Amino acid sequence: MHIYVYLVFCFLGCSALSQDQLDSIFSRLWELDKKGMEPYLDEQQPMKDTRLHKNKAPNVVPERFFSSINFDQLKRKKTIAVPPLLRHVIAFINLMDNYHMVLGIDETTTPEENVEINSFLEEVMKTEVMRETFRFLKSHGLTKSSELQFKEELRSLWFLYYRRKSSRDSSAFEHVFVGEIRDGEVSGYHNWIKFAMDEKEHKINYREYIKQVCGNRPSVISLIFRMRTGALKPFGSMFIGTSPELEMALYTVAFLSGVKNQRVKLGTCNAGITCHKLRYNMMGSCFVQT
Repeated sequence: MHIYVYLVFCFLGCSALSQDQLDSIFSRLWELDKKGMEPYLDEQQPMKDTRLHKNKAPNVVPERFFSSINFDQLKRKKTIAVPPLLRHVIAFINLMDNYHMVLGIDETTTPEENVEINSFLEEVMKTEVMRETFRFLKSHGLTKSSELQFKEELRSLWFLYYRRKSSRDSSAFEHVFVGEIRDGEVSGYHNWIKFAMDEKEHKINYREYIKQVCGNRPSVISLIFRMRTGALKPFGSMFIGTSPELEMALYTVAFLSGVKNQRVKLGTCNAGITCHKLRYNMMGSCFVQT
């Protein structure tokens, strides 16, 4: 079932959208998510723009970037009493411990984890951001499904396992939002919520280089960091303060547009989105760039 749905999704998304169409939908989604997660992100520490020299990288150990996020509230497993605007975020956080970051270890999905994936997709499909994404894709012939079928297409696009180092050790969701480790190097890992969680749990030892764009409280950052295990992220980038559904929506549209590298205007922010396609038109990665 998943393979069939994914192939339909892919074939419908082979032709690229125009730049005007992309600008329009990206701006629309950005506006719908204007506040994003900022009400729950109490403070970001000011960051230093530490320049890397050609032959010498600095060893900077700044204060934590995220000084205060109410993870005790956001990590609750039962979402019945949680405000509707937070349920999709909690459902997203519940997915973070379902994966082995080290490539080469085949992933397995337990019945409980399947429930968590389904819960996340159901909550995401209730948001105006993802509903607008569905309407846009359908109006441009990139999906002909109902909203219910579109949810299954998202499941196949983002959660279907494929091979990077072993037969079932990766997925688009794991790579983009959770991150992976291969031969001592971090790949993917483009989500600020995951980064903030790892900071709070002392899984990140230090950052070496940070660049911010789009204001003093940035919407996009690029950085180098090292995990406590020693794995290095030689250069990474991520949105800040955005909701999980906005990032998933932007990357889904970008990937299906067929354009590998594109400049986008998100409010007052000019950034780039890059998507890499693997064999069988699987999503290898999508990420924002400063």
